[in-house]
Amino acid sequence: MANICMLSKKYIVGCILLLGVAYTGWLLFQSSTFAPDVTQGKQFRPDIFMQDVKVVETDETGKVVKHLTSPKLVHYPKDDKTQITQPVYVVYQDNQKQPWVIKATMGTSYNGGKKIVLQDNVNIHESQGTNNQDTLITTSSLTYFPKKDLASTKKPVTIQKPNLKITAIGMNAFLAEKRVDLLSNTRGIYVPDKRQS
Repeated sequence: MANICMLSKKYIVGCILLLGVAYTGWLLFQSSTFAPDVTQGKQFRPDIFMQDVKVVETDETGKVVKHLTSPKLVHYPKDDKTQITQPVYVVYQDNQKQPWVIKATMGTSYNGGKKIVLQDNVNIHESQGTNNQDTLITTSSLTYFPKKDLASTKKPVTIQKPNLKITAIGMNAFLAEKRVDLLSNTRGIYVPDKRQS
């Protein structure tokens, strides 16, 4: 009888230990299955934050072709997106023409600057020079492709030059070529110079 009692005590202790190991294994499995993925949260956090930014792009000879200034720039690694506060993008042209200056309230750069989406109070300005008139293009939203020097929008645009105001819906501006293609609903207003009357 003592042997049976001893055997049943060993059996009970073994079962308890086996159940304890099984329960511990189950707890470890549950915690790893349902634990939040901390790497996922990091993807939505910025990895770069800069203030008072000036980025200069040069050609192969070292000549400045473009530069960007902004009071604040924040990069998000998940989709290689950069939020740019109050961007001012200057595009220099050949033949001593005045540069194009592109400004907005907010900008978002994608894929290392291959595409820049500008929002709110967007304007493109070229000051008067020896070969051009003062030109101001305004819109609410614009996509700029720096490699192509193309500024494009489907939103309403206004183009102002001395004595001339043009409105349209949608535009493709080829800045290097100084060519603007208006897409639809184009209207122009010519205002004669009062000094000529």
